[in-house]
Amino acid sequence: MNKWPRCEDCVRDNYLRAPVCQTCVAGSNFLPRGRSKIYYESVQEMNQPPAAYRAIVQALRRFDDSALVPEILDVMFNEPATIVFWADGTKTVVKAVYDEFDPEKGLAMAIAKKALGNKGNYYNVIAKWTDEYLEKEDK
Repeated sequence: MNKWPRCEDCVRDNYLRAPVCQTCVAGSNFLPRGRSKIYYESVQEMNQPPAAYRAIVQALRRFDDSALVPEILDVMFNEPATIVFWADGTKTVVKAVYDEFDPEKGLAMAIAKKALGNKGNYYNVIAKWTDEYLEKEDK
């Protein structure tokens, strides 16, 4: 048994092989005679949910909720620092050292810092992807 439709179930199958049957690849020209049939290799396979559904469920099981940025409880703008208090009880502090203080940029950097790990290596990740653009701009 297989999952592909069989020629015997196709309207076009006339035992002499119509021209359209000669160009059919894996049931691409299949037109069911009546109710369409799906053939399974086993009863267990037949009772399984569709493969796409299983793939989605498996991907969701691997999804880690801790990777998400928690909800923001409060934001304090104390020039040159932006302090964000998170729902998980932590806080993130970013400072504008070489740039002019911008609250929007400060909040965006605090969110990026939290998403990329509250350690300090977040700037290296951002620099990795922006250095090439900045080098082109300098030329």
